[in-house]
Amino acid sequence: GFLKQKGRLSYPVDGKIVRSFGSRLPESGMRSEGSFFNTKGSVSVTSIFRGRVLFADFLKGYGLLIIVDHGDDHISLYGHNDQLLKKVGDKVESDEVIAKSGVTGGLKSHGLYFEIRDNATPIDVSKWCR
Repeated sequence: GFLKQKGRLSYPVDGKIVRSFGSRLPESGMRSEGSFFNTKGSVSVTSIFRGRVLFADFLKGYGLLIIVDHGDDHISLYGHNDQLLKKVGDKVESDEVIAKSGVTGGLKSHGLYFEIRDNATPIDVSKWCR
């Protein structure tokens, strides 16, 4: 299951982390609940672990967002995509391409917002991914 994967998962994109979990957001002063990656254009976004798509649509502040339920009360969120390649109810496998990173939701350059939640609580992705 998902809980046994802590520290062993791959990040969903190749890109530089420019905002990490807990860092202050310059726009609001609030703390980030996930990590933000700059990407070189629209690149493949992969699911960090197998699961089922819970949400795949536009959400204000997140742009085109896809949420995957991994079981064990854990979900992952992938935001600001240009294109979603899965729909609600689809099963996905680890490292399967689920979206293309983008500039939706108010971004000025290509990137991906990534978050993991335990129930409804955001957790530090750096403790789960390498």
